[in-house]
Amino acid sequence: MSEHETVWIAVGGRSNSAQRSYHTDPNCSGLKSAKRVAEKPRVTLSARTKHCRLCSGDYRPHAAGDGRKMQKRLLESKPEDLGLSSLSEDSA
Repeated sequence: MSEHETVWIAVGGRSNSAQRSYHTDPNCSGLKSAKRVAEKPRVTLSARTKHCRLCSGDYRPHAAGDGRKMQKRLLESKPEDLGLSSLSEDSA
């Protein structure tokens, strides 16, 4: 990526995090909530401005429902399966 590459930043929006990240894709969904999108040379941005995780490919969404699946598995497990003793054994 060239320092003189054109990037896009959100100006205004739903949070005060505008300009914390830059986008290499002008159609990035991360820009949708911006009141305005500015086009700039990357070299003009602060060193603290990070590459958008969506544009860079670093974004890894968690699978919806993973927590519920784990909860269900734990509820269906026997204490011994989890390396625990049952309550009746503890009170004896």
